[in-house]
Amino acid sequence: MLQIKVRASLFEQEASMPPIEVIFLYRIIDGIGELADFSQKVGSRMQLLISR
Repeated sequence: MLQIKVRASLFEQEASMPPIEVIFLYRIIDGIGELADFSQKVGSRMQLLISR
């Protein structure tokens, strides 16, 4: 959900920024989203290990 808000904010400011910078920012946002998803999966697995 946070990623959607950040992307919407970037979209609003996109016209005033250099195109290459916008592309890199979208890639950074995607990378952070993937990292967050992976971290959540790792946390879930750790909970399973601890509960055994």
